[in-house]
Amino acid sequence: MLILRAFSYLIGAGLLVFALAYNSYSSQFGGWASAPGQLHSVSGFRVSRDLATKEHESNYGRVSFSYVVAGKRYVGYRVLPLQSIYLPPEKVAVLEPGDIRISYNPEAPEESFIYAEKPVEQLKILVLVGLILLFIGYFVPPVLSRVVEYVLDPPKRVGTDYLD
Repeated sequence: MLILRAFSYLIGAGLLVFALAYNSYSSQFGGWASAPGQLHSVSGFRVSRDLATKEHESNYGRVSFSYVVAGKRYVGYRVLPLQSIYLPPEKVAVLEPGDIRISYNPEAPEESFIYAEKPVEQLKILVLVGLILLFIGYFVPPVLSRVVEYVLDPPKRVGTDYLD
């Protein structure tokens, strides 16, 4: 039971820390300016790797877009950092060529990206799963240990001495 509790705490806390780090990382782009742009192409591709003995596949999203800042045309290829890796195919499919909003660094306009999806949704999911795992780690092991104790050594019932 201790292992289940430790595992739940570790995974839950890890997800919460990752969500906070992801939020902090994404917030550094919050001060970036935005501009209208044109999404030219969207594609997704699968990458297979042999991790130890297991085959592992990941979805990567690739985009191409252009935008104009202070009269100069720029071309970009990035989806919001951390979203270009393991991007689900259905998220790539939602991005369609046409008019979009580009986020760019006002100090270096050549640095830019687009959102495949708003990071708020991803953060909500990570925080929710982390809290659920912490809840499981806190409440489930004590309950399970009581159930196991009850099954292995049931309490004596009053008035049943004649059955022994």
